Formats: sequence, structure tokens, C-alpha cells
Amino acid sequence: MKFVIALSVVVTSLVSFESAVEIRAQSRQELSKAKEAGPTISTFDKLRPVLLAKTHVPVELPTYLPYVAQNDSPSIYATIDSVDSGAYTIELGLGEGCGGAGACHYGTVRGSTRPLVENHGSKKAVMLDAGIRGYFINFTCGASCDDAAIGWADGHCHYSVSIKAGDKAALIKVANSAVAAARKKE
Repeated sequence: MKFVIALSVVVTSLVSFESAVEIRAQSRQELSKAKEAGPTISTFDKLRPVLLAKTHVPVELPTYLPYVAQNDSPSIYATIDSVDSGAYTIELGLGEGCGGAGACHYGTVRGSTRPLVENHGSKKAVMLDAGIRGYFINFTCGASCDDAAIGWADGHCHYSVSIKAGDKAALIKVANSAVAAARKKE
């Protein structure tokens, strides 16, 4: 009887793993249908004045997001999830009014005067432009895939960007675009 139960658990785990791999493949296929684009500054244009008025955290927003379609209207919608004097969180969605829902969630952009708490996973050291040391946390898949994240400290503030099922190279490019844009504003 124990063997049957154990075998059932293994089969169920394999089915769950295959489903997760299939979901990840579908997400990647949907995202890869859209070609990589250049700057997406317009995605954040409306948010910047609100952030600058409500937070003391220097705003570092990316000018590059992977998998963004090349057309006049952004295919990634940015919404302020929270903002106060010491932190901001921006939700990125594949549709207007996504609100972080799993099906349309793309990622997040965060800045804080306090160290950020990330999703589960081990932090791997990465080097960003301008000699900034950061970390990468890979995504995991279960019933759905969560975000991979890159985090870094710049001065006394902490920042992170995450993308659902994102890869390390793409996230480093996103983080570097945020750091470079902030340096240009100084």
C-alpha cells in the first residue's frame, strides 16, 4: 500500500511539473511573439511626477523592458501599487487595470529606503553597470510561474525589478537601464 501511495505522489508530482513546464513554455511563447523593443519611457511618463511628489526615494525607472511589442502604444501598463515617503511599488501588467492578477501580471519595479524583501529563492551575486553590485533570484514554477528578480542598492536606497518567468540576462539589462536613466537625471 505504501508503494502505491508513493507512486501516486510521484505521478502527481510529474504531472504538476509537466503542467508547470507547459505553462512556462506558453508564457514564453506569448512573450516572445512580441519583439524586444527599445526604450519604454512612455510606460512610466505619467507615474514619474506622482512618485516625485510623494516619495523621498530617488526614482529609478527602467527605460527598457523585454518582450515589449514595437508599436505606438505600450503593451506593458504601469500602475502605482503603493507609494509613501520611504518606498514605491509599481505593478506592471499586460493589460490596463491588471492589478497583479496572475494571468496578466508582467512584473514589478520597486524602490525603498529600507532593504527589500524578495520572493523565495537564493540570491546570486551579479554586477550591474557603474560598478553596482546586485543580486539575482530565479523564478520557480508550480501551478504557475512567479517572478525572477534583480535587486541592488544605489546610495542609501534599495531597488528591484522583477519579471514573471524572466531570465537573468534580460533582468540585468532592465536594471542597467534604470540605473543609467537615474544617472542621466542627476
